Amino acid sequence: MKDAKGHGSDPRGAHTAGVQQVGQPLYHGSPKAAQIKRQGFSLDTISKNSGSLGITGTGVYVTSDPKRAALYGTVLDVGLAPGLKLFQPTDTLVDLFGSHTNYGDPDKIANYYRSKGYDGIKIAGQGGHQTAVIFDPKNVKVR
Repeated sequence: MKDAKGHGSDPRGAHTAGVQQVGQPLYHGSPKAAQIKRQGFSLDTISKNSGSLGITGTGVYVTSDPKRAALYGTVLDVGLAPGLKLFQPTDTLVDLFGSHTNYGDPDKIANYYRSKGYDGIKIAGQGGHQTAVIFDPKNVKVR
């Protein structure tokens, strides 16, 4: 059910997601892959080109498509912490690009859904692949 403004409270968007629900295996591409392997993910090690300022805001971007991950750098095989609650838009234009996100401001999107208790946003991609942004880097581990 949508709220009075038509966004944000749709319980169908709530998903408890383990790795299998986002796509398995998962990948992250980064020019800083060696550093991430040694130190783990942190917002300090994520550059503009590896997802921190992506379309749905600050976080670690993962995908089930290794070719897509390779566009951003060396590909890492990653896993997610169990039990994450990911928002899955039911109407992308309303849910991600409505007035509540200043019509698609990436950090307003992330901050809005984080404030609603979500750990990230999951978006279906082309060819059955999925992409997700995970807001807290501690929830993404290199395998």
